[in-house]
Amino acid sequence: ADSEQARIMLQTWQWLLMAAALFTIAFCSARFCYGFSSYVGAPWQQAFGQSSVCSADRLVWLRILQATFFFCLQIYDIFTYWEDGYYFIYLTHWALLTETLYTICLAISTHKADQSRDKLIPGAEDTPELIHYTMILHALANPLCLAVTIIVWTALTPFWKLCIFSSAGDCQHVENAEYVMVHLVNTVVLIASFLDSCLPLRFDMGGWFLTYATIYAMWTILHFFLKIGICATCLCPLHYSQEECPIYNIIDWHKPEETLMVGGALLFVLVPVVFFLWVGLANLRDKMSLSSNTTAEYLQTSSEAPGK
Repeated sequence: ADSEQARIMLQTWQWLLMAAALFTIAFCSARFCYGFSSYVGAPWQQAFGQSSVCSADRLVWLRILQATFFFCLQIYDIFTYWEDGYYFIYLTHWALLTETLYTICLAISTHKADQSRDKLIPGAEDTPELIHYTMILHALANPLCLAVTIIVWTALTPFWKLCIFSSAGDCQHVENAEYVMVHLVNTVVLIASFLDSCLPLRFDMGGWFLTYATIYAMWTILHFFLKIGICATCLCPLHYSQEECPIYNIIDWHKPEETLMVGGALLFVLVPVVFFLWVGLANLRDKMSLSSNTTAEYLQTSSEAPGK
């Protein structure tokens, strides 16, 4: 029995060493393949203070309203799922905290841009520190919310198994409205805010997101080895003891082979795909905005031309 246990532990350490190698590759990819840029790429007053659908004054109030929504959602989520501090073990709650901090910084930055829109500062060296921090959160919160939404509604609570879409006897029910708010509505709100903005999202900003995902993956290993488990009143879906229960059933380090494959797929497939989608969405938004502005200028020029 002792030799069998030693063999299992040896295999576990081999897989964990491979996991460390993958995480190292992820960090190197974040640094050399993507980048850690927080540069706006344009006068920050224009990037933060302009909108394609509303005036600068209304944009400030819209972002204040958005920040208020996320702040209230965050407070409610903490009070509902605090669970003696186990609140902080879940990726969903990491994501919501990041999104809340982002929307608050975005509202403050937009107000700051509105107050100084007559003083355009094109140089990155003259950009306030708050703008750089907001750009980092911008590169994190937007792809993160979409990644969490995809994981939740495909792996954790598959949407095709929900009772509203399936009549099977084992169909699943959504826990409550707040579950939908933090796993779907928040993503819709951030996408709408992104499409209404002029903030860039480029490939050289992708390192922040990949690093964030890698840190959480490392946290799941630390959670496993320290036997942190889940709260005493929580039900473990995999029939482990409370201290042995993994955070999510798809990330179970008791089965390192399967978990390493899942983790690799999330880090090297889902994360890049989601970020590429956001970069593509940013390019599409900018092209449509440019086309709209060109059309508007043409119509204005035509209306000012003398009649025949």
